[in-house]
Amino acid sequence: MRTIRKMIEHSQWANRRLLEGLITYGTVNVQTKQIIAHIVQSELVWLTRLEGNDSTGIELWPQLELGACLAISDSNKTAYDSFLAKIENDDLDQKISYRNQTGKQYDTPIREILTHVALHSQYHRGQVNTLLREDGKEPINVDMITFVREMT
Repeated sequence: MRTIRKMIEHSQWANRRLLEGLITYGTVNVQTKQIIAHIVQSELVWLTRLEGNDSTGIELWPQLELGACLAISDSNKTAYDSFLAKIENDDLDQKISYRNQTGKQYDTPIREILTHVALHSQYHRGQVNTLLREDGKEPINVDMITFVREMT
């Protein structure tokens, strides 16, 4: 449980750090905005499912400005913190039943969902940093070790 909590905490920290960096840059390309919007919306989708609610109406690739993404990211952080505070290690193997965005039914353990949330976001943050470098901008450091160093 401790590792999963740390992974989610890192993901939330990294999302905020990335968004603050993008906002500081001022101008970023459309693809970069689409990916960061997908990150925060995907985390919202998974949280909605974890809470036992229907996520099928939540768009996975919305067109959002960076400020809206930051607001969703902050809301996600608060909600994930609350969710994680309520569960124990024994709860991680409990399966959550949900429908994906196309309506297909799945049953997945909480442990696998939370691991996916952290890894999915990390993958897409890497894409954002690649796009920044291609645009001649400095990638934003969202490494786990940086998070650990800053939190100690």
